[in-house]
Amino acid sequence: MMATHIRKHNAPKGLFCGNMNDAEISLQNEKIYQMIFLKRNLNKFIEKGELNQSIIAQHFGTSQSQISQLLNSKIDSYTMETLTVFAFMVDSKLGLVSSREQAKQKMLNNKLALMKEISIKIKEKLKQDKINQSELGRKYFNTNQSVVSEFINEENFKVHVSNYSYDRLRKYAYVCGITEKELDEYEK
Repeated sequence: MMATHIRKHNAPKGLFCGNMNDAEISLQNEKIYQMIFLKRNLNKFIEKGELNQSIIAQHFGTSQSQISQLLNSKIDSYTMETLTVFAFMVDSKLGLVSSREQAKQKMLNNKLALMKEISIKIKEKLKQDKINQSELGRKYFNTNQSVVSEFINEENFKVHVSNYSYDRLRKYAYVCGITEKELDEYEK
């Protein structure tokens, strides 16, 4: 399997052992590692003369100034989702690979798989603690019952997936206790 990006998702082990504050910190760290992967690999091809910022921007479907910010480690305006979509378009040996559409489809598939994993953990927790969806949402996700209910019925994931950024799903995964190893299994 080719490495598409560096992950640093350090969820605590155990069902619902995380919290949203720590999940945000973890996500910000993940963004930094993702940026390092992109920067290192893109600069390698730029130094070889195989790529330039204009070609990268065109391939990524973004502006040259956005690429310049990325290469200068200024990622405040980037989401983890965008950085990961970019990472899906870079191969450390081949350079630019997948198109933006292919990378976005891969992201959609990953989001759906992550929703399924979160769903499994939510169902386990509801059963284990004998609490209702509202209590679980308030206690663990700082949100309401409707969000939790969207993770219960797998048939509706394709309807609800657009409501969730990858960043938010990664935070929910952290709270649920989905480990980096588990993420590696579906995130290919």
